[in-house]
Amino acid sequence: MKKLLIIVLSLALMLVAFAGCEKDNDTDKPAKTDAPAMDTNEEATDEVSQTIEVEPNTLPISESPIELTVWQSFSNTLIDSMEENPVVPVIEEMTGITLKFKHPAVGEEATAFQLMISSQEFPDIIRMDKENSGGSGIVYPGGGEKAVKDGVFLQLNDLIAQYAPNYLDVRARGGVYEKDTITDSGVIWAMYSVSEQTEPAYSGLVYRKDLADAAGLDEPVTLDDWHEILTLYKEEYNMDAPLMVSHEGLLYNSEFLSAWGIGKDFYQVDGEVKYGYIQPEFKEYLTMMNQWYQEGLLDQNFATNADFVDIFLPVNYAATDRVGSGITTWSEVYDGLHILFFATENEDINFSPVHPPVLKEGDTTQFRFMTSAILQPWSITSSCEHPVEAVKFLDWCYTEEGSLLVNYGIEGDTYSMVDGKPRFSDWILYNEDGYDAPTMFTANSWEGCPGLRDYSRGYQNVDPHLLSATEVWDSAEHGYVLPSGLSLTSDEAKSKTRIMADIETYIFETIPKFITGDESLDGFDAFVDQIMAMGIEDAIEIEQAAFERYQNR
Repeated sequence: MKKLLIIVLSLALMLVAFAGCEKDNDTDKPAKTDAPAMDTNEEATDEVSQTIEVEPNTLPISESPIELTVWQSFSNTLIDSMEENPVVPVIEEMTGITLKFKHPAVGEEATAFQLMISSQEFPDIIRMDKENSGGSGIVYPGGGEKAVKDGVFLQLNDLIAQYAPNYLDVRARGGVYEKDTITDSGVIWAMYSVSEQTEPAYSGLVYRKDLADAAGLDEPVTLDDWHEILTLYKEEYNMDAPLMVSHEGLLYNSEFLSAWGIGKDFYQVDGEVKYGYIQPEFKEYLTMMNQWYQEGLLDQNFATNADFVDIFLPVNYAATDRVGSGITTWSEVYDGLHILFFATENEDINFSPVHPPVLKEGDTTQFRFMTSAILQPWSITSSCEHPVEAVKFLDWCYTEEGSLLVNYGIEGDTYSMVDGKPRFSDWILYNEDGYDAPTMFTANSWEGCPGLRDYSRGYQNVDPHLLSATEVWDSAEHGYVLPSGLSLTSDEAKSKTRIMADIETYIFETIPKFITGDESLDGFDAFVDQIMAMGIEDAIEIEQAAFERYQNR
């Protein structure tokens, strides 16, 4: 039981979410490495010299001692810095590169990054957040391409073409590996961490199957099916929240709303970008949710419930028959609250994963929880005196040798090969001193590493029947979801931010009122008119342009 609990802590860290020092004046440091000529202040371009031939990336990367500074977020209770991590000396010995790290204070990453930009004192390499990822805010104002134009980041097209054969192989896979690692105008401003495969959807809709089974009710498919089951939860078990919704009266992946073929926020249908809250069908959703609220099928305090979490059912609700359905992760499915959280003695508790509901049987929804194989971008700054070695170092992390080291640590110590696959040692997964798996991962491997990243390492001690929930959620269609790799120009980003700030404030204040009845649904047309007057059509036009550029990459 203890072993399984550890992995839940790992997941919790994953969900809460989502290096280097300045140059000194030491005259003994190696001379700056020659690299393909590039003026970072000139217009960024996708042109790559036709004469460039890729060179093999062999170890050591540097025969003479050089140093690279890496700036990245970091938090661990066993060590204070990546410089104390045992994988770093091994990396240094293999590559011939000394790594120095600078870590912004936890929770202050965005502020620290902006102060660094203002100071114009840069490390060699910065681990950024993927744009539009909702991460810790390490995003350059106006995007990575603007950072190149501003002379902060190096444009890497030529450097990668000549010195990064392994990263070139990754991009040659096509699809998101190619499209999401380059800008609309063809500029490569970072080398992205990537997964070999896209992680399955680890969050989705669940319902208390054990209670439905006891009443002779089948798995809910249509909205009518759901109404019947939610009524059961309310009338027979007096649940506070037969269905748990967000403070805005929505569900994370547009569940229930998607039954009408629309989603929340921006989405696309047949190449046309739409905005869900102004669609006529949104009134149908609000009408249903208002009815369900009046019947007690929703939390009567949903708009202010401090226990609500976007993709996780509050344990104090789920383990005590206070909630019957909602959005959660694989750790709470089936009997997870009993065997993982030890939150209930009820061995029969069963939160079963299901697809989003439809209007009528045979319909298909087009929204679900999405993950991406393209993770954080690693940028090389204009202050880097060894850009060739920096590119080669990052490229080495895409080799089997490099990725094993950064993902799993030191073979024979933190992991061993079992049937051809890396397996963490019990010392990492089930530490006898009481340290949880996330702490051990971060202290003994490069958490959030560059190169190829193995998401499955965190699932090694999880019962397969819990993980099977991801297969259910991942099998739902998602054809209307916009790609996560869309990028806006600097001007577009400014305009959209300005427009959406007021629109979203208005929308998310008004939707709960429609649901609770504090505002009559007779005012829905006026609601749409107000959103139109606030400039939503301009924002849709911006998203449309970004989507079309992405399609043409």
